[in-house]
Amino acid sequence: MLELTPLIILIDTNVIYHAQEYKINIINKLDLLLNKKYKVVVHPCVESEIIDDLTAHNKNKLLAKFGIQYISNFESFNDPNQYNGTDIALLNTAKQVNGIVLTFDKILKQRCLKEGVAVITNTKSRNLQIFGYTE
Repeated sequence: MLELTPLIILIDTNVIYHAQEYKINIINKLDLLLNKKYKVVVHPCVESEIIDDLTAHNKNKLLAKFGIQYISNFESFNDPNQYNGTDIALLNTAKQVNGIVLTFDKILKQRCLKEGVAVITNTKSRNLQIFGYTE
């Protein structure tokens, strides 16, 4: 029997930090949006951002405490490459694996679309929508 490779969805730090605030259940919303097998993964740069925020003395520290627990729901993505920033890491990795970036960041969304990388983002009605993806 042919086993299909799941679609790789690279989750951005801002989704991890704000999904609960926006009352968006990521997995439920992805199940409704996508009609294929997928896997949400956490890039090492995202994990590193969260760990950095845990030790910082700013507003992100509380978000990071939640975030470090939240990412345990997803698989870590093994990427030995070094990147100059999380956005570049997500964009380049999505290109390499033909994946999708899940972000609430408008600038990253536009950057991905300009580079031909599909994006999943939030709507005002607390849903997710996909841009630039065709099956």
